Amino acid sequence: MMLKKLALRLFYIVRRGSRILRSAKWHMLVAQCGKRFWVFGRIRMDMPEKIYIGDRVSLNDGVFLIGRDEIRLGHGVTLSPHVLVTSASMDVHQGLPPYPRATGPVVLEDGVWVGAGAIVLPGVTIGRNAVIAAGSVVNKDVPAGHLYGGVPAKMIKKIHDKDAA
Repeated sequence: MMLKKLALRLFYIVRRGSRILRSAKWHMLVAQCGKRFWVFGRIRMDMPEKIYIGDRVSLNDGVFLIGRDEIRLGHGVTLSPHVLVTSASMDVHQGLPPYPRATGPVVLEDGVWVGAGAIVLPGVTIGRNAVIAAGSVVNKDVPAGHLYGGVPAKMIKKIHDKDAA
């Protein structure tokens, strides 16, 4: 029993240390990073020098940020596992292949929560305290204090939060 407790304690120390090191690595690579930035698991960032991260931001396993244009994560943003936030894609509305690249800044304002497996496309702003349902594809701006979900994401309901507006 004592050996099991010791093993669990050691596992906790190693796991916490690796989380701190992952956070510190990204802290040095991104354009700007606030206090209390947490990374849970492995994440990927393309062009981290165009990514701005606020205070108390949490990124979970499998998050992928593609920063060809700016990506801004406000204070208290949570990205659940396997979320893709991209500021670049192909513009298929511009004739025949090869399609030109479409870029646009992505802004996730304070308190945004993006559910597992969701995709946020270029040029999108997600308003303060909004929630994006798991598996959604966000291709248009989301107003503050709303729950959006689906493919493409549509309003499900307004979240009654006095701080939303």
